[in-house]
Amino acid sequence: MASNLIRALTVAAALAIAPLSASTVTFSGFLNAPASIGADSFAQGGAIATADEDFGTTFGTLTATEDLFAHITATINPFLTAISGGSFSNSIALSYQVNSGAAFDIPLTQTNGTGSGAVPSIFLAENDVLSLFISGLAGRSGNDANFNVVTVGSVPIPAGGALLLTGLAGLIGMRRRRS
Repeated sequence: MASNLIRALTVAAALAIAPLSASTVTFSGFLNAPASIGADSFAQGGAIATADEDFGTTFGTLTATEDLFAHITATINPFLTAISGGSFSNSIALSYQVNSGAAFDIPLTQTNGTGSGAVPSIFLAENDVLSLFISGLAGRSGNDANFNVVTVGSVPIPAGGALLLTGLAGLIGMRRRRS
């Protein structure tokens, strides 16, 4: 009876550990845990997969602590490496979404074996959640996928209105001076 219990516990422990040992994707930065970002800050996150490994639904989240604009840059290294027969050995895609809305792909361009892409400006209101995703199968040499997020504070509407009025007044003044 005791040996059956020990055997059952051993099998249960092996099954519980198996998914952890089978996955060798390693995470860094905000892909490890949710993070917060404010204006004029920098956040970085990445994942490394071994040969032919599936990234699955790898994602990280950043929560805005104030109104801000986020600029995303992303890289995959190596990217679209050719294997025999001319086909490509990885199918990795990067995307983002705000507040669980529609997901948008980050278009990647290959340069010297590295895929890179950028999303120039995403407005995030206070408490908005920016999610960044990596999906697909790593190539035969493995892949390293990284996100960098740089933020700047938003221009408050009253200040933007004052700038607009000042600019218009300056244009009117220049026009009157010429005539």
